[in-house]
Amino acid sequence: MNFSSKDKKSFFDLFGLLEKYSLDQDNLKSCYVKLQQQYHPDRLTGHSSSLRMLAAQQSAYINEGFSVLNDPLSRAEYMLQLSGIDVENSKPNMALLEKAMQQREQLMEACDLEDLEELSQAQEEEIASLYIAISNAFDQKEISEAMNCTLALRYCTKINDEIQQKIRVIGRK
Repeated sequence: MNFSSKDKKSFFDLFGLLEKYSLDQDNLKSCYVKLQQQYHPDRLTGHSSSLRMLAAQQSAYINEGFSVLNDPLSRAEYMLQLSGIDVENSKPNMALLEKAMQQREQLMEACDLEDLEELSQAQEEEIASLYIAISNAFDQKEISEAMNCTLALRYCTKINDEIQQKIRVIGRK
């Protein structure tokens, strides 16, 4: 086993993947399992505590990488960070803010499960189209467009989570 606490690889390099937004989820999971089998600290019970600690750090890094790459929003934000974009401090454009406000108003006005299911379906379609747009933007090296689409995805995902929460609340009544 080769443990190194320095020179952390990108998550794409760690899993042996090309740095692309679209990736094979099954391949990612397979690579994750192989890496965890190789580096999990439980495999080192008879070794020194320093080697076990390095293995725990590597295992945690593998877990973090899998979590980031497995989630489409996290993956897009990570790719933007790799491109030097400060995702956390980026501001959405006015059109996106207006659209988010309209969607939030629709959510507040929705009174029954049918309305909420309709809103959820529309959000899921929007999210799916944003996945495609983000992938295309990264493939074409249009980082600004990837950023705009990622911000839109962030808003759509949050609103869809709120829709699902309201569906659960109404469904319990």
